[in-house]
Amino acid sequence: MAFWSDLSSWSDLIRLVFVSGAPSRDLNSLQDFPLHLHFAQKMHQEVVVVVVVVVVVVVVVVVVVVVVVVVNW
Repeated sequence: MAFWSDLSSWSDLIRLVFVSGAPSRDLNSLQDFPLHLHFAQKMHQEVVVVVVVVVVVVVVVVVVVVVVVVVNW
């Protein structure tokens, strides 16, 4: 995943998700964003996939921990 090298920090990733998903009337705020609008549009889908995968993994881990705790309790 080459685009990780273009992100300087996790805050850029989070900002990319929220700014690139903003309504078109808010696109002027992208002028202050370090990544280009084209990059944001191109990578938005991949970022969404990464975020969804992370959320699913966290939910599965939480469910497994709860089940283990309940079974051993």
